[in-house]
Amino acid sequence: MQEYSEELINSFRQEASLMKRLRHPNVLLFMGAVTSPQRLYIATECLPRGSLFRLLQRNTAKLDWRRRVHMALDVARGMNYLHHYNPPIIRCDLKSSNLLGSFMTFFSSGIS
Repeated sequence: MQEYSEELINSFRQEASLMKRLRHPNVLLFMGAVTSPQRLYIATECLPRGSLFRLLQRNTAKLDWRRRVHMALDVARGMNYLHHYNPPIIRCDLKSSNLLGSFMTFFSSGIS
């Protein structure tokens, strides 16, 4: 049985509380949170296409310029929403493994 520090539990609760308020087509939709003695879980919408990182690693991935631009605009829209949220949400680790979905939905978790 794993014990969690009070700091980690509070951080988890804050993250879940923030995620449940975020509503934007380009930000991952929060569905709920669960705690158990072994794990802390955040449930989100299912995006079966996976991350941009995974898409780029596949040799079969053909991204024409139109799709690339659409994906970049989706990321920019999601980031703009987060930056204009009150208070602003600033991501310091925007990377391809945090970009998900069917074009791009931004995963906004700050918990590792």
